[in-house]
Amino acid sequence: MSKRTWLIVLLAVGVGLAVLVGVLGRGNNAPTAQEANQALCSSLSAFESSANALANVDPHTTTIDEFQADVKTVQSDWAAVEAAAQDVKGAQMDSMDAAWANFDAVTQSISSETTVKDAAATISQAADTLVSEAQSAAQSAYCLAG
Repeated sequence: MSKRTWLIVLLAVGVGLAVLVGVLGRGNNAPTAQEANQALCSSLSAFESSANALANVDPHTTTIDEFQADVKTVQSDWAAVEAAAQDVKGAQMDSMDAAWANFDAVTQSISSETTVKDAAATISQAADTLVSEAQSAAQSAYCLAG
Protein backbone atom coordinates (compact mmCIF):
# COMPACT_ATOMS: atom_id res chain seq x y z
CA MET A 1 0.00 0.00 0.00
CA SER A 2 1.15 3.46 -0.71
CA LYS A 3 1.64 6.17 1.87
CA ARG A 4 -1.47 7.90 0.63
CA THR A 5 -3.62 4.75 1.04
CA TRP A 6 -2.27 4.21 4.58
CA LEU A 7 -2.99 7.82 5.43
CA ILE A 8 -6.61 7.49 4.21
CA VAL A 9 -7.08 4.23 6.15
CA LEU A 10 -5.65 5.74 9.34
CA LEU A 11 -7.75 8.85 8.90
CA ALA A 12 -10.92 6.77 8.40
CA VAL A 13 -10.13 4.65 11.48
CA GLY A 14 -9.47 7.82 13.49
CA VAL A 15 -12.75 9.39 12.46
CA GLY A 16 -14.57 6.14 13.25
CA LEU A 17 -13.01 6.01 16.73
CA ALA A 18 -13.88 9.65 17.36
CA VAL A 19 -17.51 9.02 16.44
CA LEU A 20 -17.62 5.91 18.63
CA VAL A 21 -16.14 7.74 21.61
CA GLY A 22 -18.62 10.58 21.07
CA VAL A 23 -21.59 8.22 20.95
CA LEU A 24 -20.50 6.22 23.97
CA GLY A 25 -19.55 9.33 25.90
CA ARG A 26 -23.03 10.81 25.64
CA GLY A 27 -24.59 7.93 27.53
CA ASN A 28 -28.37 7.94 27.65
CA ASN A 29 -28.71 11.74 27.37
CA ALA A 30 -30.51 11.89 30.71
CA PRO A 31 -30.36 15.37 32.19
CA THR A 32 -28.68 15.92 35.54
CA ALA A 33 -30.96 16.59 38.50
CA GLN A 34 -30.15 20.29 38.28
CA GLU A 35 -30.84 20.43 34.54
CA ALA A 36 -34.13 18.58 35.01
CA ASN A 37 -35.19 20.94 37.79
CA GLN A 38 -34.26 23.97 35.68
CA ALA A 39 -36.30 22.60 32.78
CA LEU A 40 -39.28 22.07 35.08
CA CYS A 41 -38.97 25.58 36.49
CA SER A 42 -38.75 27.06 33.01
CA SER A 43 -41.76 25.12 31.77
CA LEU A 44 -43.77 26.05 34.88
CA SER A 45 -42.96 29.71 34.30
CA ALA A 46 -44.12 29.58 30.68
CA PHE A 47 -47.22 27.64 31.71
CA GLU A 48 -48.06 30.09 34.47
CA SER A 49 -47.67 32.99 32.05
CA SER A 50 -49.93 31.49 29.38
CA ALA A 51 -52.56 30.38 31.90
CA ASN A 52 -52.52 33.84 33.47
CA ALA A 53 -52.96 35.47 30.06
CA LEU A 54 -55.94 33.22 29.39
CA ALA A 55 -57.44 33.88 32.83
CA ASN A 56 -57.24 37.62 32.18
CA VAL A 57 -58.31 37.73 28.56
CA ASP A 58 -60.29 40.84 27.64
CA PRO A 59 -63.45 39.59 25.93
CA HIS A 60 -64.06 43.01 24.41
CA THR A 61 -60.79 43.10 22.45
CA THR A 62 -60.07 39.39 21.92
CA THR A 63 -61.36 37.52 18.91
CA ILE A 64 -62.49 33.90 19.11
CA ASP A 65 -59.44 32.90 17.05
CA GLU A 66 -57.12 34.65 19.51
CA PHE A 67 -58.93 33.02 22.42
CA GLN A 68 -58.59 29.58 20.85
CA ALA A 69 -54.90 30.24 20.17
CA ASP A 70 -54.45 31.17 23.84
CA VAL A 71 -56.10 27.90 24.87
CA LYS A 72 -53.78 25.97 22.54
CA THR A 73 -50.76 27.77 24.03
CA VAL A 74 -51.82 26.72 27.53
CA GLN A 75 -52.26 23.15 26.30
CA SER A 76 -48.83 23.16 24.66
CA ASP A 77 -47.20 24.65 27.75
CA TRP A 78 -48.88 21.99 29.88
CA ALA A 79 -47.39 19.25 27.71
CA ALA A 80 -43.96 20.80 28.32
CA VAL A 81 -44.58 20.81 32.09
CA GLU A 82 -45.60 17.16 32.03
CA ALA A 83 -42.53 16.19 30.02
CA ALA A 84 -40.18 18.16 32.27
CA ALA A 85 -41.77 16.78 35.46
CA GLN A 86 -41.02 13.22 34.35
CA ASP A 87 -37.29 13.96 34.59
CA VAL A 88 -37.53 15.40 38.12
CA LYS A 89 -37.34 12.71 40.77
CA GLY A 90 -40.07 13.20 43.34
CA ALA A 91 -41.85 15.99 41.46
CA GLN A 92 -45.17 16.56 43.21
CA MET A 93 -47.64 17.07 40.40
CA ASP A 94 -50.88 15.67 41.88
CA SER A 95 -52.47 19.09 42.47
CA MET A 96 -51.33 20.30 39.06
CA ASP A 97 -52.76 17.17 37.43
CA ALA A 98 -56.10 17.71 39.17
CA ALA A 99 -56.20 21.39 38.18
CA TRP A 100 -55.35 20.42 34.61
CA ALA A 101 -58.10 17.77 34.49
CA ASN A 102 -60.60 20.39 35.64
CA PHE A 103 -59.32 22.94 33.11
CA ASP A 104 -59.44 20.38 30.32
CA ALA A 105 -63.03 19.45 31.21
CA VAL A 106 -64.03 23.11 31.25
CA THR A 107 -62.42 23.78 27.86
CA GLN A 108 -64.14 20.72 26.41
CA SER A 109 -67.50 22.07 27.58
CA ILE A 110 -67.12 25.25 25.52
CA SER A 111 -68.90 24.90 22.20
CA SER A 112 -67.79 26.42 18.93
CA GLU A 113 -70.76 28.78 19.07
CA THR A 114 -69.76 30.22 22.46
CA THR A 115 -68.80 33.89 22.44
CA VAL A 116 -65.42 35.01 23.75
CA LYS A 117 -67.19 36.76 26.62
CA ASP A 118 -68.98 33.57 27.68
CA ALA A 119 -65.92 31.38 27.08
CA ALA A 120 -63.72 33.71 29.11
CA ALA A 121 -66.21 33.71 31.98
CA THR A 122 -66.40 29.91 31.84
CA ILE A 123 -62.67 29.32 31.72
CA SER A 124 -61.45 32.10 34.00
CA GLN A 125 -61.73 30.26 37.33
CA ALA A 126 -60.13 27.08 35.97
CA ALA A 127 -57.28 29.12 34.49
CA ASP A 128 -56.82 30.98 37.78
CA THR A 129 -56.54 27.63 39.54
CA LEU A 130 -53.87 26.57 37.03
CA VAL A 131 -51.89 29.73 37.77
CA SER A 132 -52.12 29.11 41.49
CA GLU A 133 -51.07 25.48 41.15
CA ALA A 134 -48.17 26.40 38.86
CA GLN A 135 -46.95 28.87 41.47
CA SER A 136 -47.20 26.21 44.18
CA ALA A 137 -45.37 23.66 42.03
CA ALA A 138 -42.64 26.21 41.32
CA GLN A 139 -42.21 26.81 45.04
CA SER A 140 -42.08 23.05 45.67
CA ALA A 141 -39.38 22.70 43.01
CA TYR A 142 -37.46 25.60 44.58
CA CYS A 143 -37.70 27.68 41.43
CA LEU A 144 -36.37 31.17 41.92
CA ALA A 145 -38.46 34.09 40.87
CA GLY A 146 -36.71 35.90 38.16
